[in-house]
Amino acid sequence: MLATVDKLPFHLVARGEYEEVGRKPLGPDDAGNPLDSVPVREFRGALQRPFGSRGFDLGLNFLIVSGYGGQTLESLPVEGNPPATVVTGFPLKSYVTASFSYHFGRRQ
Repeated sequence: MLATVDKLPFHLVARGEYEEVGRKPLGPDDAGNPLDSVPVREFRGALQRPFGSRGFDLGLNFLIVSGYGGQTLESLPVEGNPPATVVTGFPLKSYVTASFSYHFGRRQ
């Protein structure tokens, strides 16, 4: 889902996007039970203030996220026992950034 609002007070422009990826089957564990991935939820947004007469824009961008990326199954060796199958992945991190964009060329 994506939304854009171009006519906010103070000449601000806002954009927002929501994305959700549900549980996906990854395969069976050692006992034959199904293993599923952790759902991923993302909310991305941007707030921008264009300064057209001066030729630049200022903005804030953010990502609020939960879940794991690169989810897969791995067999880990356990000393004296058969390998254990586990779900692995890297945690996704939320962030906020600032941006400055300069527009070369003729100004309005």
